Amino acid sequence: MANNSGETGEQGKTVTPPFSRHPGRISHGVIDFSSKPGWNHWKMATEKLQGDLYDCKPDGFYQFMKRLKARACLFGWSGDGGILSIAPDASKPNVKKDLLEDYGVFSYERIAEHEVTYINKDTRAAQDNIMLYNCLMNSLSMTGMAKLNIHDKQYILGNPPSEAGLSLLKVLIRESHLDSNATSTMIRTKLSNLDDYLEEVDNDVEEFNRYVQMLIDSLSARGETTHDLMTNLFKAYAACSDATFVRYIADIQTKWEDGEDLNATELMERAHRKFKTLKTKKIWKAPSAEEEKLLALQVQMNDLNKKYELKKKKLQRIKKRRSDAGNDDKNPRDKKKPKKEKPSWFTKRPKDADLYKPREWNGFMWHYCSKETGGNCDGVYRIHKPADCVSKKKVPGKDKDGSKKGKGGKSKDVIIKETLAKLQSDEDDDESDTDASTSSSGEDNE
Repeated sequence: MANNSGETGEQGKTVTPPFSRHPGRISHGVIDFSSKPGWNHWKMATEKLQGDLYDCKPDGFYQFMKRLKARACLFGWSGDGGILSIAPDASKPNVKKDLLEDYGVFSYERIAEHEVTYINKDTRAAQDNIMLYNCLMNSLSMTGMAKLNIHDKQYILGNPPSEAGLSLLKVLIRESHLDSNATSTMIRTKLSNLDDYLEEVDNDVEEFNRYVQMLIDSLSARGETTHDLMTNLFKAYAACSDATFVRYIADIQTKWEDGEDLNATELMERAHRKFKTLKTKKIWKAPSAEEEKLLALQVQMNDLNKKYELKKKKLQRIKKRRSDAGNDDKNPRDKKKPKKEKPSWFTKRPKDADLYKPREWNGFMWHYCSKETGGNCDGVYRIHKPADCVSKKKVPGKDKDGSKKGKGGKSKDVIIKETLAKLQSDEDDDESDTDASTSSSGEDNE
């Protein structure tokens, strides 16, 4: 490598070294790769561009190109005199463009035609070209390399065949989708459908902004611009699922429509800052009051459904046990004991000799109550004695001795006796229901 960094010249005079912001721009002469400085230059220029190897997919293209631009600037591949500065039109050799910035205006044929003029010559341009080639190859993943290897005849050029860095770069751009499929029309279509992409990336504003910048750069690389980017950005941000973010963008849009000076870059920066702020506060996509009510109702419904399913499973288990026991034909609640009918003498007048004699039935003593026995009933057997029957005295509601009677003019003792008789009479009917209920409760507790 040419030595331009000496500190002393002839006769011991101090020589000011040439100034350069990048080591690759100090000398444009041929590099001596057999020397230690030359070897270090090769090693640094050809190492991979970033930690993650590139797989030639669109989502990583933007960052890959940014890293490559930085490497090209560092080692003098771009700018005036650099190998990336080429005339897109061979008939206008003085009108040059940078391949990294304006790759869309270059055809593969033009790049290959230009490259074969020097890659086999002993020049610095040939050295830079092969270093670019190795830098790209070292930065590719196995997937990315597989995409390019099937086109190796397009970047192995000249006679004898040599690796061509510029042609490899053009093929890489093409296979990364942006150059072959994403024509200017398709890029504009993507820009008009930014709201769909925001939903596709789950409202990640940071990822969304990178995508937009990639589309803008791709359009710019073709020498074109877009005039409706602000409208498309506002439409996309308005479709975000975070209500706070949407209100924030709506305020910015109102001011912009009222004449506030704002460009797309500033809008994306503001959107990114708001996105980061909401994420930091952990309130990004927080539910609104109405959404919280709906969520609470949903939780309640889920709980009810779970309880219903548990109860359903219990009933199924109970039914299965009954079926296994051969009792599936009827529910125990339906197996009631037949109700005891009252005896035939219950409403018949007894013989005169037995008129005042009580008769036993269902565990109680029954008395024939009629006006001829001193009662007020219409000739039927009752628990109460005829003398204790409802009295039609002058003072209603009181007994012979003036004491208060119970409900309906009956004494409390009569009411208690009649109630006990009624309970005893219905006991057989209730017994089967009680047993079935107890059995069912026991099974549920199991």
